[in-house]
Amino acid sequence: MSERVRARRHHRSAQSSGWAVSPETCALFIPIVLAVILMPLGMGGRHPLGQLFLSAAAIAAAGAWLFHCYHKNDAGWQLSVLDLLFTAGIAIAVTQVIPLSAALIKSISPHLSTLLPCWTDGPWTLGQWSTLSLTPSETSVGIGIFVAQIILVGCIFQTIQSNQDIERILLVVAVATGLMAALGVVQYLTSNGNYLWFYEPAFNDTRSIVTGTFGCRNHYASFLAIGAGSLIWWTFKPEQTKRDSRTTSQLSSRGSGRRQHSSNTPITSGIQVEHRLAIGLVALGITTFAVLLSLSRGGTMSLAAVGLVTTGMLLKTGRITPKVAGGLLGVFLLIGSALTIHGMDRVNARLDTIWTELGAIFSDTDDANLAGRREVWQAAVETITDFPVLGTGIGSHAAVSKAYMPPTDKLIFTHAENSYLNLGVETGLVGLGLAIISLVIGLTCCAVVFFKGTSQEQIIAIALTGGLTTGTVHAAVDFIWYVPACSTLMMLLGACAVKLASSHIQALSLPRLTLDRASATIASVGAVAVLVFIGHQQLQAAKARAFFEDSIKQSRTLEKLSRQSTTLVAQQAVKTEKKNADSPAESIDERGVVTELEARINSLEKTVALQPDHVHAWTDLAFCKLEHFGLTRRIVGETVGLTEIRQTVEQTQFESTEARITWIQKVTGNGFQDLTQAMNAALRAVTVNPCAGNAWCMLASTSFLNTQDSALPQACIDQALRVRPHEGHVLFEAANQAELSG
Repeated sequence: MSERVRARRHHRSAQSSGWAVSPETCALFIPIVLAVILMPLGMGGRHPLGQLFLSAAAIAAAGAWLFHCYHKNDAGWQLSVLDLLFTAGIAIAVTQVIPLSAALIKSISPHLSTLLPCWTDGPWTLGQWSTLSLTPSETSVGIGIFVAQIILVGCIFQTIQSNQDIERILLVVAVATGLMAALGVVQYLTSNGNYLWFYEPAFNDTRSIVTGTFGCRNHYASFLAIGAGSLIWWTFKPEQTKRDSRTTSQLSSRGSGRRQHSSNTPITSGIQVEHRLAIGLVALGITTFAVLLSLSRGGTMSLAAVGLVTTGMLLKTGRITPKVAGGLLGVFLLIGSALTIHGMDRVNARLDTIWTELGAIFSDTDDANLAGRREVWQAAVETITDFPVLGTGIGSHAAVSKAYMPPTDKLIFTHAENSYLNLGVETGLVGLGLAIISLVIGLTCCAVVFFKGTSQEQIIAIALTGGLTTGTVHAAVDFIWYVPACSTLMMLLGACAVKLASSHIQALSLPRLTLDRASATIASVGAVAVLVFIGHQQLQAAKARAFFEDSIKQSRTLEKLSRQSTTLVAQQAVKTEKKNADSPAESIDERGVVTELEARINSLEKTVALQPDHVHAWTDLAFCKLEHFGLTRRIVGETVGLTEIRQTVEQTQFESTEARITWIQKVTGNGFQDLTQAMNAALRAVTVNPCAGNAWCMLASTSFLNTQDSALPQACIDQALRVRPHEGHVLFEAANQAELSG
């Protein structure tokens, strides 16, 4: 049989199946599926396992690019504006974590010495802080995620050879959006409280709202809203014309001067246009229903924005016919009926608060419950003013913001509730400007393609515009970009927009970097090696996450046992008409507390063994060690506590350091090890995160192990007040220190 006959049969077979399932197509699908479908299952990529899926997707993308180089005998890298943006972004991130001289840090971030006197030029210091990032461990994690995203998006950009490749990406995004929406609704209606019915997180559950596999409803709603544009594309995409078929095989020919050859078999799933329209409208209805039941105000507003934008673009292209309008009306009626059966009151009540909060933001009220966003936005602006160039480090907002926030009662803002401000805090005006430029480029490319492209390119542009618009709008009221599932999806859509527009905008196509196969192989192996290292760190973090969540659950058990112990003592005091702190019943109850406390200490020790830079684990470990010291002494009848021991050491003139340590060991007995370990854990915590106020307080409490100088604990308390001026535990320890100092 001749090669020509075999080729014709293969072509007919591909057309009958509706897909050209070539090796290149499979190579393109694998990283997209890993990044868009599997990564969101890991708490939207916030869980280390989700980040591990992202690294795996990047490895698969590097392999797909290498396969493309060998398969097409074209081992090159088409430079584009994406490479410039990625290079600038990674340069900012790396600059934040590399050690710099004190003079250079002072010139870039002069306010650092005011915020961290114990790490710069205060009366007592631990040393000189050497990075622009205040949380270098968190920044390193962010760099790992960003590197994986760069490799993933960059390699996929190089692998895209036709409009059909972009459509395949959009199809995966559409499938991921529909599946996540359906999963969220089904999980909510059949919830046992666990994610995917088996994973029990430490901080939230799935009973109250629809969150899918995301840790926050805003992140879930944002992911669905960004992906809604791809669902709209699949629902309304036209049948491919002959002109489109000819055009797609040379997507970048005008931009790069090279003709790109790729499989150009149309993507026809075998579903008739009317059936596809019906299925697509139902999927959009389920997605809208899921977003509404998530009770995410920002998600609802962004979904409304994508609906308005895409509807206008569809009207412009004449894709909304009376039949389509009738279908849309039917979908709205179904959504209304479903909400009437379940959730209408909650959705209305939640949406009504939009106007209340908007009014509170622009009012002068001091109620933190109403003006929370206003307060955190003002704090973010103040932080940007103090660190305007490169910010305080990726992932540092939660650590830094409390130094600028006013008292907010029980509300805790880990992020700025605004992606632009949050990015400005963490990367400065340089990083914020880069992000805005990226969005402008992406949306500009979409507009150019929509007005200059073919009918096929126009409908693709509608999908890309919808996704990018959603991310841009929602970013104004929530920090969604730190969720890898959302940010990766936006980066993929942006890359597709640049690729699609490269044949219309000559400036997007930069010189082509020619490589031989050996160079391409070396580059791919190098990228994979970096990703394997990042993946190993993420795997260790995933193991540590399990132990840390166990410690959180154990802390709740301890709180319950402590309340029971207090109740038992109170009841006994009423019966005997006196307090008897040494009663057998209380002693037995406190032994149960100690047993549970030791279990929590064990979980925390396993956490820091796997993830040595886990600041929360180190802080909790220091606290638990001090608690263990006090409880064990109470059980054996010791009446001298930590404060009395510390006071005695500071007021006594010992002959030598050895004499002081010997006396402390004699007084504390077996508890000396607890004190030493608490001090070391607190020191490690403030080394990893100098804004850990509680750790500074515990370092002050154990400072007598190192010195009798009372200036050390006072310096630690002053540092704690700088970074946590309104935190209850810090204020209590500051008052205690003031009393000790007279």
